[in-house]
Amino acid sequence: MSTPKNDTTHFPVIQEMLKESGLENVVENIIWVQMSKEEAAVALVEMDMMIRAALSNNLNLRKRSKIGANYYQSAVGNRVHIMASAQAKSDLGITERRMSQLFAHKDKVFSSQKYE
Repeated sequence: MSTPKNDTTHFPVIQEMLKESGLENVVENIIWVQMSKEEAAVALVEMDMMIRAALSNNLNLRKRSKIGANYYQSAVGNRVHIMASAQAKSDLGITERRMSQLFAHKDKVFSSQKYE
């Protein structure tokens, strides 16, 4: 027996967020990922390559992987629903503090600017 397309029973963080926001009745209308399966597959393969480069002893590859990580954190991250992103971070054991540490170099750009 197959499960419904928008079955969230295996995703406790998403279920909690749906409950808190009162959106349990509109789950079928939520667009979780704004990319095709093919685009997602390509992004996963590219991210795997970036991870391997980051673990390399080659400094050039490590630098490129940092730039690639910036791209994927922004481009792919912006195409995933915030609830799905929160669930993924929870599944991987990554806190918001750790995300800030991983991408601290991006935050520096904005923290040095002053807005009036």
